[in-house]
Amino acid sequence: MPRQIGRILAIAIAASAFSVNAYAQIPGRELAVSHALDEADGWLGHTPAGEGWRKYLHLEDIRAQLALGAKADAKQVAEAITRLESGKAGLDRPQFLKLRRALGQWRAVLNAPKVNELPEIARAAKAQFQPADEALVKADRTKVAEAVAALRGFLGKGKNGQAWEAYLHGKDLDAQLKADAKPTPKSLDPVLAQLRTDKVGLDMPQFTNLATALADYMVVLGENQNPNARAEYDTIVDKLSTALDAYAKEPSAEHLKQIGPLLDWLVRHRQAAPLVESISHQLSQPNLYVSVAGAFLNDGMGRPIDETAPVRDVILGTRLVGSGRTKGDVSFRLVPNADVAMLEATLEGINESRNTGYNGPAIINTTATTRLLATKWLTVNIDGIHGLPVTAAADSSTKITGIGSSKGGFVDCIVRRVATKRAGEQKAQAERIAEDHAEQRLNTMFEGRIGVELAKANQQMRERFRNPLVRRGLLPRVYFSTSADHLFVTAIQASGAQLASQTPAPEIVGKPQISVRLHESLVNNFAASTLAGHKVGQPELEKFAKDFMGEVPERLKADPGKEEWTITFADEDPVIFKVTETGVSVTGRGKKYTSGNHSYPAMNFTVNYKLEKAGAGIKSTRIGDIEIFPPGFVQGGGRRLSLPQTTLRNLMKRRLEKIFEPEIVKDEPIQLKGEWKNAGPLALNDINTAGPWISVGMSQIPKTSSVARAAAEITTSPSASR
Repeated sequence: MPRQIGRILAIAIAASAFSVNAYAQIPGRELAVSHALDEADGWLGHTPAGEGWRKYLHLEDIRAQLALGAKADAKQVAEAITRLESGKAGLDRPQFLKLRRALGQWRAVLNAPKVNELPEIARAAKAQFQPADEALVKADRTKVAEAVAALRGFLGKGKNGQAWEAYLHGKDLDAQLKADAKPTPKSLDPVLAQLRTDKVGLDMPQFTNLATALADYMVVLGENQNPNARAEYDTIVDKLSTALDAYAKEPSAEHLKQIGPLLDWLVRHRQAAPLVESISHQLSQPNLYVSVAGAFLNDGMGRPIDETAPVRDVILGTRLVGSGRTKGDVSFRLVPNADVAMLEATLEGINESRNTGYNGPAIINTTATTRLLATKWLTVNIDGIHGLPVTAAADSSTKITGIGSSKGGFVDCIVRRVATKRAGEQKAQAERIAEDHAEQRLNTMFEGRIGVELAKANQQMRERFRNPLVRRGLLPRVYFSTSADHLFVTAIQASGAQLASQTPAPEIVGKPQISVRLHESLVNNFAASTLAGHKVGQPELEKFAKDFMGEVPERLKADPGKEEWTITFADEDPVIFKVTETGVSVTGRGKKYTSGNHSYPAMNFTVNYKLEKAGAGIKSTRIGDIEIFPPGFVQGGGRRLSLPQTTLRNLMKRRLEKIFEPEIVKDEPIQLKGEWKNAGPLALNDINTAGPWISVGMSQIPKTSSVARAAAEITTSPSASR
């Protein structure tokens, strides 16, 4: 187990960025209804007309149903939609249309078939077979050709374009796409294989669009050329209905394993979409929920500003030279949005400057105070953080502190008199122009400041997570949304034939600022996607620790003088992670081991930990010894280990004892680093293991309290920990 709960969460969140299936349901329907209700309420106000609309639409009844969550009455939701569709004058307002649309989507979720209804729906799907006729083949081929043309237009005809053309077997692909060609999926496979390598650049949309179009075309082509396509479809649906029937009678992991590949076949062949949606709604629910309080984000992202800069300007023919100091704050607030996470960045401050103006022989000394306000809306989704243009406003007030001239004698008096008169006459106009110029400078400055930080954040996300996943065709479906108080991240991690959670997440305990609820399927699916059949040694282990934990703990480092080791993980279920009533259980399944020049047979290991709060952190206590036995071995069954197995068992025990220590305690708050230091330290509110979910809550320690006292206050809040 990792030594810090923060690192556990980092690994969990990073794991969610791996391979989410194409048939996962879209979460957040209730959140969309809540946002739509709030928007309608705010727009209606507290006027008699507004109260009349509330009564007519029964908005309080809708809120009451919303509070029931999954137990809401679909009939009452339908009645609310009927009222919104009644045609009453005024119901065409955007606020009502948004509420009607959100309620319709929520009703679809509430009316989704139950698990015991799925077998019959599957049997009925046999009549929904869609043949891959020539028209569909032609349409998909056209999409591939268009994607090829777009890619070539992007690459150009230079050396770089020629290199990519050769790498992707462009000439061969052209030959396969000719009208008189007779391609097969096998003949196109080399091109798709090249598109899905880990070569840098293949994550760009021009390449991924071609990969997607080509993959779809190959499936349709294969089905079109398969004389037994209908019979194969019927067989898949029959097997699926049988597996669903077995799961409905006895929910088990074994039955789920049978359902996953069959469902994946339907997705890849674009068949029985209603059936796929119904099954995934029940059997592939989100397996990761993260919520972060807006106050925490503001503490981490917001910061004070204190900058001094020269003043260079020209206003009404007067050249200004001076120096100005800007003091203020950059803050962030969340904007409710059910489709993306939205934040409003605000710079609010005051600029005070001392300036000298030159206009002919006149010299005018002034001081200026300018109130500054700039805002920029940011949206966050799986592609990164995006910003809308800055809106800036300035309000200036100037004071003339002295008027002189570059002349002497009688001319000096005249210049001063004229300059004083004109300065008074032009003061209001000059302040308006100064405000316009200040707004332009503020716009440029704030846009540049936010732009640099956005570029840095997006680059880190692309290089470490997004781009490698895109190149492998494993980009997740992760959903972001915001309320006025929290940013939410919801993910369904399940690649290909994998399924996610079959149960909803437990309720959040208390009011933590950061909450993470993780289903055991996330870890298992992540491990299967990245470890199954792969050989892992010390370099790979240390790289993984460095990437996801920020450092390599001592217990994961190689023992000096010891022979190098490797483990080749099992092809199925390389790691089995289970959330128990008291903590977690981890089983590693290796089909081959090496130590130096020696090779050893398959061996599994299992370790169990009890998790509990300890001060402001967490304590992990190993339960019993680490179990190390060959696959299928039963203790006390009369079978004895062979000499190679005994040797391997002893080697593994020494190594695993170092990694999985008997007790791992981190009872101090998590100290955040860098720009996020102001948002910490973080203390553990709660850790709750209620299989198959593990829930963690953390909150900031108030800066006005001593760390010890505040940590005690946080960690003794009401908790459902076991």
